[in-house]
Amino acid sequence: MRVKPTSSAATLTARSVAAMSSVPPGQRKSAMASPRFIAPNGACRLGDPTSRYSRDRAHGPCARRRKSPLRGRPVASARNDRDHAVDVRRPHPPPPQPQRRKAPPTPNQENTVTAVTSTPVPAATRWTLDKVHSSVGFAVKHMIVSTYRGQFDEYDATLTANPDGTLRLDGGVKPASIVVKDENLAGHLASPDFFDIANHPEIRFSSTLVRVEGGVLMVDGELAIKGHTRPIEARGTITGPVVALGDVVKLGITLEAIVDRTEYGLTWNAPLPKGGLALANDVQLIAELQFAQE
Repeated sequence: MRVKPTSSAATLTARSVAAMSSVPPGQRKSAMASPRFIAPNGACRLGDPTSRYSRDRAHGPCARRRKSPLRGRPVASARNDRDHAVDVRRPHPPPPQPQRRKAPPTPNQENTVTAVTSTPVPAATRWTLDKVHSSVGFAVKHMIVSTYRGQFDEYDATLTANPDGTLRLDGGVKPASIVVKDENLAGHLASPDFFDIANHPEIRFSSTLVRVEGGVLMVDGELAIKGHTRPIEARGTITGPVVALGDVVKLGITLEAIVDRTEYGLTWNAPLPKGGLALANDVQLIAELQFAQE
């Protein structure tokens, strides 16, 4: 059964024929080869070069549709390709993976801080200091450009290993025994500007926790200087015990710590002519201790 064309379709066909009659014979083939046309409702009009739609062949409704090499998308023009193309040579990086947080160590894990089994000192032993083969000193930055080092001649220390294996380190220093090469400097250090030895003749240290972690000796304790007691953390090494000459069992401890001298009442300083101070506040404490088992 043949369907009778509507009036709009008939009008469209008549306009198309009239338009083709105005096209030169040499151009009719290319005009007729176009598969698209513009209808009054905005569609592409077949072979109508006078249409304002068909004149804009690059970007208008009459633009030839072709398949894009990128993901098979149909695009209307080269400009459309440029605006929407994706560089397939550079793949998108994978999304970041969430990092898993490590669980905090539990009290039953091996890395728990302990002072019972982490030191090589035999339990229930007592050790005295070999003063001849030991030293106690300090180092502080002086005049910005150099480090001044000093020592004390009078000091003492004891190391005690309790029956449960915990250690305790106690010691003292006589600040009046500081070794200096200038009498004026020795007098200044003994004055209230520094140690005030007339009222505070001794410096004391008592440990609160001694243990070895990762091969490092760690000693926490309290240091008292000039009537001021502050917590301190010292780090170093422990060597031995070994059997030395005369069948004496010995062990060595090396400790270093940095303290702020102003926290202990040693606040003297002097400004330099062009900026800076004569003496740094941070002081390094150094102890090389050799113990003998009683």
